[in-house]
Amino acid sequence: MAKKPDVAAEAPKPAGGPDEFIKVIGPEDGRWRAGIKFGPLGTVLCLADLDADAFAAISSDELLDVRRIEAAKPAA
Repeated sequence: MAKKPDVAAEAPKPAGGPDEFIKVIGPEDGRWRAGIKFGPLGTVLCLADLDADAFAAISSDELLDVRRIEAAKPAA
């Protein structure tokens, strides 16, 4: 199986800032972790909303694809 992205190597981690996000993609039939259901369309989470245990559970799950994403900047 392919190695997970670098996000998993950081677990556990303290809560992130309000502009730090991850996108989590789960299997076709869904997968529950840290009280959140993840599916194939992807779920975007703000790291500030996750505690270290929730982040560790999500990022270490082999069936979830976890990637950092850039926050959208408002138009000036």
